[in-house]
Amino acid sequence: MISAIIEDLKMQNLIDLHLHLDGSLPVLSVKKILAKEGKTMSDQELKERLSVGEDCQNLAEYLDKFNFPLELMQSAENLHLLTCDLLKDLRSQGLVYAEIRFAPQQHTKTLTQAEAVQAVIAGLEDFYAW
Repeated sequence: MISAIIEDLKMQNLIDLHLHLDGSLPVLSVKKILAKEGKTMSDQELKERLSVGEDCQNLAEYLDKFNFPLELMQSAENLHLLTCDLLKDLRSQGLVYAEIRFAPQQHTKTLTQAEAVQAVIAGLEDFYAW
């Protein structure tokens, strides 16, 4: 029964009404950014840095997982790349509609809030052109 439901879901156009950009970074995109910065991480280390374990104890432990992604999202180039790549990944998973949210004030180490918003919009526009 469950496998039939899963197969049925694969055939449907899916939506996501509440998706945080900084909580949904594609691993391959993270690897691109790290490589550009001359850094590497194992798949296991990336998994540990980007996701909570099954034994997540509280909200503070969960929210701590946003620190690493936010470090990567401090340039217009990275925001652009991550947005476009996330949208491509979502499309490949069958999503036809997603409400992606982010907090521009979290991306202001080198950008203004307006520049952060524009970088995300540019990623969206590149996805539409893809």
